[in-house]
Amino acid sequence: GGDWLGLVLSGVLGNILVGLAAVFAQMARTLPGKAAGVAFPVMAFVATGVQHSTANMAYFSIALVNGGTSATWKNAFVWNIIPASLGNLIGGSIVACALHVLYGWGNFEYIHPEHKVKHR
Repeated sequence: GGDWLGLVLSGVLGNILVGLAAVFAQMARTLPGKAAGVAFPVMAFVATGVQHSTANMAYFSIALVNGGTSATWKNAFVWNIIPASLGNLIGGSIVACALHVLYGWGNFEYIHPEHKVKHR
């Protein structure tokens, strides 16, 4: 639970961390580099307890099916999954837009420099 604004903001941070993990995994060239790149955003995600709508759907499904909560599907969606999803959408957009601003529209050399992108 929690208030809507708090859940949205938590969702923003949650998906920024998820997006950073994905970008760092793409940027690294070695398996240890990929593991380190993913590990730190994931550790921050877990340590801060931020929201991620996909994980929340799984948690609520397990709890509601097994009777582990007094919440209802309606309460789960209205008071957690919808605000977390909105925050995740905003957070993912921030990561995607930041990459484009930092590295240029359509220029994906920052991910794999050996794959040169031809500009039109």
